[in-house]
Amino acid sequence: MKKKILILTAITFLLLSSCQTKPIVWDDSYPEESTASVRFNNMKVDSFNGITVNKFYWVRIPAGEATIGADVVINHGGVRFQTRGSEFTFTFEAGREYTVYGRVNDMRWGVSVFSNNEFVAFVPFKNQPKFT
Repeated sequence: MKKKILILTAITFLLLSSCQTKPIVWDDSYPEESTASVRFNNMKVDSFNGITVNKFYWVRIPAGEATIGADVVINHGGVRFQTRGSEFTFTFEAGREYTVYGRVNDMRWGVSVFSNNEFVAFVPFKNQPKFT
């Protein structure tokens, strides 16, 4: 029992310590109403529109088309998949909050995009990893 409590405490600490309390603002010259807030789950973003970034999980970006590169870890059907430098392009709408999850769908890697807890789209990565 003590072991379970210790494990749960450690997991809770890790989750809380890794959470950002507010988004990183990509470009503060844009008014907030012309930006979109995007949270990334199970992925570490390492590029935004071709610019290398220091891995982030939550960002406020200018609305419009964005190409995002990320390292992604996906647990699917009891199997762990991992890829580095995967890219996708999506058009984010102003004033919306998004959550993006790395996913495998019909043996294609990509992201599921949600806004207000509603599914918006599945977007395949441009560079598909090979399944063996």
